[in-house]
Amino acid sequence: MTRIKDDVDKVWMVAGFIGSLALEAIVVTVLSIVCMVRINPLLTLVPVCVVPLIGYLRCTWKTNWAAFTIRSARRLRN
Repeated sequence: MTRIKDDVDKVWMVAGFIGSLALEAIVVTVLSIVCMVRINPLLTLVPVCVVPLIGYLRCTWKTNWAAFTIRSARRLRN
C-alpha cells in the first residue's frame, strides 16, 4: 500500500509540474501578444500568422526529411 501511495504522489507531483509549466507558457504567450498589439497592431500580424505556419512546416518537414535522408544515403551507396 505504501508503494502505491508513493507512486500516486509522484504522478501528482509530475502532473502538477507539467500543469504549471503549461499555464506559464499560455500566460506568457497571451501577454506577449497583448503587448505587441498595444505597440503596433499591424506588425503583430506578422508573427501571429507566420509562427503557426512555421510550426506546421516543421512537423511535416520532419517526416519528409527522414525519408529524404534515407533516399540520399541509398543513392550514395549505389
